[in-house]
Amino acid sequence: MKIHVVGSNYVYANWLEGKMVDSIDDADLVMLTGGEDWHSSWYSNEEPHPSMTTNFSRDLNEIREAVKAYSLKKKMIGICRGSQGGCIFAGGELIQHQDTLGYIHPMRTHDDRVIQVTSTHHQAAYPFRKLKEGEDFKLLGWTNSLKFRFLNAKESAHSSKEAEVVYYPKINFLGIQPHPESMYGIDEYNETITYFQNLAKKFIEGKL
Repeated sequence: MKIHVVGSNYVYANWLEGKMVDSIDDADLVMLTGGEDWHSSWYSNEEPHPSMTTNFSRDLNEIREAVKAYSLKKKMIGICRGSQGGCIFAGGELIQHQDTLGYIHPMRTHDDRVIQVTSTHHQAAYPFRKLKEGEDFKLLGWTNSLKFRFLNAKESAHSSKEAEVVYYPKINFLGIQPHPESMYGIDEYNETITYFQNLAKKFIEGKL
């Protein structure tokens, strides 16, 4: 598998064990990585939460790259911020501010498992209000125990689940909020890495 990482931070793709390429045109898979918060103007006209730290020029560049990947019918994977980008591209919203669960926490999967994943994010995908589940998105992994979260400066989110792993079939995008690259090569997290590797394989093969 040939992988193009937008921004060239290849460590995010280490767990995929593929060949890195410099061009989207040459890639089988395009990856968007972690980083700053997405600017709220991409997904909302509502008041932004004051805790956000954004990089508008990076947002714009990654949107351009994602549009190119989509036009070339490339599969896309997003990690953390990249996962949130996938929700935006599909027409969803982000939780602008939330409590985190600690660095390592359990995540439930669609195939009835519980695995350990990381949590380092300030924002999260929120596809539940604007997108139709089963048609626009499929929730593959989630966490239930958030304390509080805000869609903007005033309005709280109303789903009991945090979307950790989401597939957006209409745009060929798999969003992964945790960081598999941080667990790769650590024996105690082999089950987690195997889960994400198998998930990515099914995604590439069109079997999600």
